[in-house]
Amino acid sequence: MSELTKEYVTWAYRLLLDREPENQSIIQTYKTVFQDTRELIWNFIFSEEFQKNNPELKISITTPNGVPIPPSRLIDLVAGNLSIFWFLEGGLKAKQAILNLLEKNGINFNEFTNVLDFGCGCGRVMRNWYNYTTSFYGTDYNSELINWCQNNLSFCEFSVNQLEPPLSYPDNKFDFIYALSVFTHLPKNLQIPWLEEIRRILRPNGVAFISVHGEHYRYLLTKKEKNLFDQGELILHQEEIAGSNNCNAFHPNQYLVNNFSKILEIIDLIPEGALGNPYQDAVLLQKI
Repeated sequence: MSELTKEYVTWAYRLLLDREPENQSIIQTYKTVFQDTRELIWNFIFSEEFQKNNPELKISITTPNGVPIPPSRLIDLVAGNLSIFWFLEGGLKAKQAILNLLEKNGINFNEFTNVLDFGCGCGRVMRNWYNYTTSFYGTDYNSELINWCQNNLSFCEFSVNQLEPPLSYPDNKFDFIYALSVFTHLPKNLQIPWLEEIRRILRPNGVAFISVHGEHYRYLLTKKEKNLFDQGELILHQEEIAGSNNCNAFHPNQYLVNNFSKILEIIDLIPEGALGNPYQDAVLLQKI
């Protein structure tokens, strides 16, 4: 890479992080153009080809808090698109949705001792807990994503799980477990077994936050599927590729009441409340 290109990338990188006060006027004046431009620059810097040819820049590619950002290919695996901005913004929104729902129900996140991110991917949400004193754990069935987390998110402990239970954790270990966009991609035969596994590793009175495709996503269903959905049936698309973004489960509220509530008590359900996971419903459950 030429010195001129390196100088440009360094300048662009400063702008991307909004670190320089004098850049604020530029950003405000050309906000729309700048947003589009820095998205292109991010994608360029995070491309595997660029990182392969410029290994010295890998170390510096972090957010202002010093937490590394995964390569765009891994971002695409967990978010379903290459947008680094959405990866970061969506993770922050998901964190806030968790805190909001817990607070709404009188639960203080800071009182948790052990927290599990079930289906953590490459740390989209986990990265935002870096300054908390709680012990954090993450698990995912994609070993490549877990490998990245183990090498870059040192404040957490990570492990690989299989598509089917169990997890490697002992009974009653966690105060809180969250699973964002996990049950949305599980086949019917694994929905209840995984919820039972979550119950096993939750301590008594521990809580779990999960997101589901609820009423908002009804428009994606066929007429026959809509009728079944309205009757409280779980609907699956492409069940044969379980665990991938293309396998989608649609949970009517009645299904949750008839099935999930037999395992964990549903203490709150917010339609489209799983911020950062667009239009997914937020469900808060408790082990009684």
